[in-house]
Amino acid sequence: MEVNQNEVWPLNLLCRIFDQEELEILKWNAPKEMEAFLIYSVRDAYSDWEADIIVLHFMEQMPPEAIAKKMRRQKERIEEVIANAGDKLKDPLLMETYRHGLAWRVTNELQKAYIAGYRKGYTHAIKGLEERVGDHGNAFTNLFFDLPGHNHPVAFLEPSEETYNAMYFAGIRDVKELLEADDRKLMTEFRLDQSQINELAELLKKKGYSCILTRARNDITISYWPMNLLMGSISETSAYHLQCYAPADLMESFEFVRRIVLSSEDEDILRLAYDLEFSYRDIAEELGIEISQVYERILNALRKLRNPKYFDLIRYGLKTTVREMIRLESECGFQDGFNRGIEERWEDIDEETGEMNVPKSLLERLNGIPIEDLRLSVRVNNGLRRNKVETMADLVQLQDKDLLAMNSIGKTAIKDIRKKQSAYIKEFLIELVTNDITEISTREVVNDLGGNA
Repeated sequence: MEVNQNEVWPLNLLCRIFDQEELEILKWNAPKEMEAFLIYSVRDAYSDWEADIIVLHFMEQMPPEAIAKKMRRQKERIEEVIANAGDKLKDPLLMETYRHGLAWRVTNELQKAYIAGYRKGYTHAIKGLEERVGDHGNAFTNLFFDLPGHNHPVAFLEPSEETYNAMYFAGIRDVKELLEADDRKLMTEFRLDQSQINELAELLKKKGYSCILTRARNDITISYWPMNLLMGSISETSAYHLQCYAPADLMESFEFVRRIVLSSEDEDILRLAYDLEFSYRDIAEELGIEISQVYERILNALRKLRNPKYFDLIRYGLKTTVREMIRLESECGFQDGFNRGIEERWEDIDEETGEMNVPKSLLERLNGIPIEDLRLSVRVNNGLRRNKVETMADLVQLQDKDLLAMNSIGKTAIKDIRKKQSAYIKEFLIELVTNDITEISTREVVNDLGGNA
């Protein structure tokens, strides 16, 4: 099947995916990154040689005979790939992305992730307050361990005793310090040996962290395009990370970013310098410009690629980056929903009178907390003690009229008691729910969206 001569790239491939009516709309209203995402999805959905055939035929309009000669493959096999081109791209989510653009798709997914996370956080906060306050299960995981802004202690990684002791004596107390250090710093400054570094790298990877620790301390020189370009344009630490943990779709992600941020002139000069390995003098002769201009144009092109907004797409891969964005958005929603659930449940408590329907399990937990924790005045503390009100459990079961009947406790004192009691129990409830609900995982939120973060 030949290329539809009535259409030009990329419409000649899109006509295999969309009907004529939608194709007409795409002609006049295609999103900016549609072509780049189309090539990315072709490279992602098909094997390397199949993707090459599709690009050569549809993008460069090369006939099957020329492709067969160029790739040294049978013409019949080439024609079969061309005839079936587009079949693997008829996924509804991909088609939606072609129509509206990747930016719209990600924004839409982030909004859905936040809403789903908010609902889940709200539900679990309510459930925790109403049903699980008295749960004495083994709280081995803090609910907020994986939420932004909270650091794990190094014990969370479950290292060997020897490695844990080495980190302890080196002053490493949380995972954040490990994530900010490369293996050279761990060896020279913190005095960890290579076996301990390798162990930590494995544990960090197992727990889902993206770490920069390397398996071996061997510098590797990458000499093929585009890895030599990427390795030469980033910091040493980022290069180690890319070298050891390059994403599966790194090449496809690079092509996606390249088509968005680099002009054809930028690409030409970078290919001459890194792909064909021309010297600056040879490049200047090839392009008919001064050597100083070559240097300046290469720097400008590399500066565009170094932009964190785009380079993270290459370093972590487009799929991983988008999934991580969705995961973080769902976790923010979870945290906001959880906090809102706490607040709305707290509205059932009268802060003026302090009256509340206290679950029996909560009374058991409050029974061990002395009233001194409220930091009341000595006079009020003594007055409560004389009336055998010694714990928080005793206090929350009293009404205002019971307190007024006590000597040395007036309306002003009662107001102060209720205010401090209300604030204290609210924080206490949040701590209980946070520490005791061990089966909640933020990954569930992403899974609800059908993702695999």
